[in-house]
Amino acid sequence: MKIKLSIILSIFFGCADNNEWQILFDGKTVSGLKGYKQKEFPSELWIIEDGTLKTVPGHSGIDLISIKQYKDFELELEWKVGPGGNSGIFYFATEEG
Repeated sequence: MKIKLSIILSIFFGCADNNEWQILFDGKTVSGLKGYKQKEFPSELWIIEDGTLKTVPGHSGIDLISIKQYKDFELELEWKVGPGGNSGIFYFATEEG
């Protein structure tokens, strides 16, 4: 079965440098995210539907990563994996490691 990952509402990262929330997904745009080991967001594999970020049906998704790196943060999100899904949330991960 294909992975179906829905990230509902928003993903927020608190950055220690400026103590302000950094919004990665606001339900409309993905300006803080890109594809893992990609230069841009993989819009051919992910869609925004009803404020939710979802993989495109019938395609394998590609992992998403924040454009900026964070050391001291709080992560707030809601997510859902469909039946037979094989996914999770990774943090403190980098493209180099």
